[in-house]
Amino acid sequence: VDYSVRVRCYKAIVASGRYYEHGVFLGVLPLAMRMAGPREAVWHSLIRKNYGATHFIVGRDHAGCKNAAGDDFYGAYDAQELVESVRDKIGISVVPFKKLVYLPSIDKYLPADTVADDVETMSISGTKFRAMMNAGEDIPAWFSDPDVIKILSQVNPPLRNRGFTIFFTGLSGSGKTTISHGLLQKLTEIDPAHKITVLDGDVVRTHLSKGLGFSIEDRNTNVARIGWVAGEVVRHRGIAMAVPIAPFEKAREQARQLVSDAGGGFLEVYVSTSVEECARRDVKGLYKQAMEGLIELTGVSHPYEMPETTELMIDAAKVPVGDSVNYIIGWLAKTGYLERRGAPGEAADLLEANAAEVLTEGIADPAARLCEERGGQVLLLGIGPYGSGLQTLRTVMAHGSSFTKPANVFTISQASFADAEENVGGARRLAGASADAVVVEDE
Repeated sequence: VDYSVRVRCYKAIVASGRYYEHGVFLGVLPLAMRMAGPREAVWHSLIRKNYGATHFIVGRDHAGCKNAAGDDFYGAYDAQELVESVRDKIGISVVPFKKLVYLPSIDKYLPADTVADDVETMSISGTKFRAMMNAGEDIPAWFSDPDVIKILSQVNPPLRNRGFTIFFTGLSGSGKTTISHGLLQKLTEIDPAHKITVLDGDVVRTHLSKGLGFSIEDRNTNVARIGWVAGEVVRHRGIAMAVPIAPFEKAREQARQLVSDAGGGFLEVYVSTSVEECARRDVKGLYKQAMEGLIELTGVSHPYEMPETTELMIDAAKVPVGDSVNYIIGWLAKTGYLERRGAPGEAADLLEANAAEVLTEGIADPAARLCEERGGQVLLLGIGPYGSGLQTLRTVMAHGSSFTKPANVFTISQASFADAEENVGGARRLAGASADAVVVEDE
């Protein structure tokens, strides 16, 4: 919660008069957090003492942070214990803030360590609270002050009232633009008042990215600009639909981060139509020219990195446009960005059907299911565009190869070994005797 929102909440609590019989003075100290835990708590107590305070509330994990593994760096009560040990030197009384639980029988909060095990208590975790806020559910008054919840709901409205970005990626001619046109029409039908900004790859290069070439740096810059614009659209609670080729994972992740930082949702749709199918349906003859060496084209002479993390992967050669649109609508409804009553019923049905041509978040990947159903190990050495072991497995399966016992997928970068012979030998050494096969994908 940022400074302005936090201070608004404090002011609302003070103005309500519900918690203090004799009033309260709110003083704001312009001091940035250092996240130094116990030592920062001592520093804070010194500052409060110098401002004339007689008591200092020290919370659980005061000024705490996380380590690289995501765990608390300091102990929950380390700060309280350190400040307590020097309180006489500082001349301030410590008011420790412990974990509290709500007792509905008496409509009060009490320290958790003072409540008997057989007494009914109620609580809402931070994760549950965020989920309730995202869904627009009512927050009970016993959990938080209604005036505070009103402010938080204004700043972080339910997902259905926030902006989001649908980010298409895939080869030229894969069907991205066709699906996006159908999706634009469907979203407009569902909510005509919600404005949609389309960032088509060709149009962006004509205006926003005019002057950029097709080097790796320029391509990444182009996608970053699209991500920035999409972030500004969702910041104002609009819908952005980006339709670039976006061949590199790093640039796609940067675009995702820009949108997330702006408070919007991000749905990446990887249109996984094969290069052979793209070439077959190519009316401009670009693939023919690229294969003859006349031009440079992504998927032929320029690399395309398959997405490592994508919400939806759709093979447009097998999935009709209408179904593709409904898969996307279904995802948006399932995650809360569209109200379910506004999304067509067939959208949710299709999303749960788990067709082999569509992989989606929270639904088992066909390749992953194959791995789970059988025992043993298979070593997959992913090189070049197939940087993910799972993507390599998908690719090998698509070309008709099969393994007797694929279970665990190993990924080793090409840089791990000096040459192809070292790749195979080193890969087998890492996998052990139980490996069934080594798959080497050329760059």
